[in-house]
Amino acid sequence: MSAVTNRDRFLNVMEYRPVDRVPNWEVGVWGQTIDRWRAEGLNADDFTWDWFTGEECFGFDPREYIPVSFGMIPTFEPEVLEENDRYVVARNGGGIVTKALKEGTAHGTRASMDQYLRFPVETREDFAAMKSRYVARMGTRYPTAWREIMLPRWKERRHVLVLATSLQPGDSGGALVDASGTVVGVAFATDPGQAHTGYALTSDQVRTVLANAGSTRVATGSCLVE
Repeated sequence: MSAVTNRDRFLNVMEYRPVDRVPNWEVGVWGQTIDRWRAEGLNADDFTWDWFTGEECFGFDPREYIPVSFGMIPTFEPEVLEENDRYVVARNGGGIVTKALKEGTAHGTRASMDQYLRFPVETREDFAAMKSRYVARMGTRYPTAWREIMLPRWKERRHVLVLATSLQPGDSGGALVDASGTVVGVAFATDPGQAHTGYALTSDQVRTVLANAGSTRVATGSCLVE
């Protein structure tokens, strides 16, 4: 009997089949945590700190992410709009204007979530103009020579291969699909306290809501709390 691979283990879990253990994956580590561990004696150079693909020293199971760019091309030119000793207001590559606390930042990790002030799509005209940044058939979105170099290796892999993208502000309503490409839900939120974590409603939940939805407009209220 052949040994269970990480890929086998993942598929068994997803299909509710017996498994020796669940996959051992982590999302990441706060920059402030790295500094504390280093102060406590950890040699930070012994680690990759790329916990998405796996950290061998901690016994994480490996994953590989297909390097496909789902974002806008071209991006917006990043621009600092306002800055003082406490915070910085800037427009990022996604065209979103944020107010970020500078105090306590470590290794690019903010001590608190940025406050979102403005988004690149505010009118129908903005939406129409944004479409030109999301053309799928662009060679720069895909890895170089992936069919010749990566595809043969992927077919023989023993690890989990991930094709995914993080939810960003404005992605609410995006489709959640399964391995076969079937829409199984609708994304509606991210977790401000947990990077790369999002939430979705299942298709059945959405159908139930729509079946009882009226046609009267309602206020959505503020999405931000200062």
